[in-house]
Amino acid sequence: MKKDVMKLQNLKYFEKLIELKTYSKVATFYEVSQPSVSQGIKRLEEDIGSPIFIHLTNPAGVKLTSLGEELHKHAKVIVEQMDLIDIAINKLNNPKVKIGMPPLIKLFYFSKLVSELDSSSIRINPVENPSYKLLKQLKDGSIPLSLVESISPLHENEIHSEVIGKDKFKIIISNNNPLAAKSSINFKELANTPFIGMPNHTLQRKVFEKLEKDYNIYPPIGYSINNLSLIKQLVANDEGFSLTIGNLGFDKSNPKTSFLELEDNDLPDLYVSLAYLKIHKLNAIEKKIVNVIVNKPISSL
Repeated sequence: MKKDVMKLQNLKYFEKLIELKTYSKVATFYEVSQPSVSQGIKRLEEDIGSPIFIHLTNPAGVKLTSLGEELHKHAKVIVEQMDLIDIAINKLNNPKVKIGMPPLIKLFYFSKLVSELDSSSIRINPVENPSYKLLKQLKDGSIPLSLVESISPLHENEIHSEVIGKDKFKIIISNNNPLAAKSSINFKELANTPFIGMPNHTLQRKVFEKLEKDYNIYPPIGYSINNLSLIKQLVANDEGFSLTIGNLGFDKSNPKTSFLELEDNDLPDLYVSLAYLKIHKLNAIEKKIVNVIVNKPISSL
């Protein structure tokens, strides 16, 4: 063998040709011309000083020589290791960025945000928690960025925030419930209907408790669960009602449920903000994420 080091790409062509059998398929796989693959294999044989393939006319395409078989044993390991190195380098260059998300926002927004970032090879690691916990995690440095729900624009001395979505609270109820025939209801009409919602300390639960206090009406608690998909299913099955936000959470196209306005209530709007510490210096990847979120707010997705 010549002293020149064999080029890794030629070894990759070699291994892929063993797998795919034809030069044209290898060229298609690597998005190069067929002569590029042929020349790569030829240079590999020149480096070794002996043929490594027996070229056949039948559909099998190629067959390894004894020397080719020996090369294959080692080249396979080398190519596999280099692929692992490529993956590791890609992860280092494009690490997963932690972003806090309240449960409702994660369910609706996460997949759409990933889709927007896909072309940039930016990977997201969503950290799901109620907003009050996410604010604590921002302050202690556990997460660099977060989406946060609040009933007014977020104002925290330590935190930079920007509103990316705003919506109204509504009642969601099964179409099997007689109340679904209405376009709006008074909270008193739900006095005997079980409430299905998130656990204590979540924003949804705080708003529900405000309604209870304002109307002095306390519907029975049917389920208190931290699983929005299950809440949606229970509501559709007429196990009770839930409180949601009109455009950001539940699927309006669901034929089994209806959204109802609440009459004569002074419920606040729900705000969704992008937040991070003022003292946190955004790196290049975080800046890209912020730019995507700000320019593609929740209301537009």
